[in-house]
Amino acid sequence: GNTFYITGNITLWAVWTSTYVPPPPPPPTYSVTYAPGAHGTFTPQTTYGLAYGAATPAPPVAVGEQGWLFIGWSPAPAAVVTGNATYTALWSESGPREFTVTFVDWDNRVISVQTVPYGGSAVAPADPTRQGYTFVGWDRPFTNVTANITVRALYEAERVVNIDIKLPPLTGNNGTWALINLVLTVIGIVLSLAMLVTYFYKRKDEDEYDDEFAINGNTATRSKRLGVRLVNILCAAVAVVLFLITQNLSQRMVLVDWWTIVHVVILIAQTILIFFSSGYKVIEDEDEGEAALEA
Repeated sequence: GNTFYITGNITLWAVWTSTYVPPPPPPPTYSVTYAPGAHGTFTPQTTYGLAYGAATPAPPVAVGEQGWLFIGWSPAPAAVVTGNATYTALWSESGPREFTVTFVDWDNRVISVQTVPYGGSAVAPADPTRQGYTFVGWDRPFTNVTANITVRALYEAERVVNIDIKLPPLTGNNGTWALINLVLTVIGIVLSLAMLVTYFYKRKDEDEYDDEFAINGNTATRSKRLGVRLVNILCAAVAVVLFLITQNLSQRMVLVDWWTIVHVVILIAQTILIFFSSGYKVIEDEDEGEAALEA
């Protein structure tokens, strides 16, 4: 009830009061952890999201090192959760302590298992082998052993020298053909034909000579001479086929290429065959001369 007298223009502003009531915050949660302690070998167990007053989670099975006996938790686990808590396993020494040292290969294959006393040392087994690798040692020491340990073999890949031999393409030789290859091929053909023609030409004279002196020529030697000439012709044929496969005369000409080496080898083989053929001819002439004298 106050009374106001308006004597002019005025602006009145509404006044508000919030009626929103925020929800209560969620209750806090806690965690409980069971730790293995100095000589435990089990994995720590932690339970999260526990409400105040909830029952404390049951502890894990306490497994410890050989020679140590589990005697309880420190502090003793509470019946209910009242905050974050960590309970650590307590251990007592129980008799002689021995530990296992296991040597394994790269693929976890067990190489050797040894039992050593506390503070003792294991004996390294014979060096293992692995194809393509060189054994370089073990991944950890195995002296002054105070716990069960696994020792793994270490390897180093052998160094392999890869020789990358790139042969020229069979056709075209990267857009070129070699003049020397053509020349060597033609020479081989000429030599083969000349040897063959010479053989039959001389064979006719030799037959007439045999008839004149009534002797029998050395048939075996003549057969060898013919065989050598046929092999020579075969070499020439190989050179021709090789040239046709590897050379394309419609492309750019060069002097030599990789295939020139092969053509040179073939021509050398033909030359050697010519010398063999000449040797057989000398032997045959000597035999026929002796036969003529005897006649």
